[in-house]
Amino acid sequence: MEMPERFERLIVMNTTIATGVSPGKGFETWKQFNRSQPDLDIAALMKRASPILSDAEANAYAAPFPDETYKAGVRRFPELV
Repeated sequence: MEMPERFERLIVMNTTIATGVSPGKGFETWKQFNRSQPDLDIAALMKRASPILSDAEANAYAAPFPDETYKAGVRRFPELV
């Protein structure tokens, strides 16, 4: 805040305090979808979450996860929330 000329915007993520209460129907739907996919399509998931992403940008998000053996963390994350 002391240097506003250095920043155009700020993205704040993962700020919900865990209370044991569901974050809502949308999140529960995401968890069910995640459980139903043996090999999550990360690029498609990112484009759904942020439709303004280009194919190249979505593929960059997917690059660290070339196949299902790399996706244990991605698949586990929703269950931790």
